[in-house]
Amino acid sequence: MREYDEPSIGKQATVQKYKENREFLHVYERRVLSHATSADGRKVFCEMENAVHVYEEILDPFYTRRPLQSSMSKDSSSN
Repeated sequence: MREYDEPSIGKQATVQKYKENREFLHVYERRVLSHATSADGRKVFCEMENAVHVYEEILDPFYTRRPLQSSMSKDSSSN
């Protein structure tokens, strides 16, 4: 991840560095878009749209729904 100033070697060092960086990040706004649970109850799927607060700056939600447009439809409309 880009926010790491130096690489961590080993599992424990990586976990420790991640915990240190988590102090600067929290979810400012959380919206659940959809959720589902498997029939046996062992798997859960949750699709969310989150706004994140990092280093005193609120980032825009990093998941946005946009309709898919193929490059072929764009090319044909310009002719």
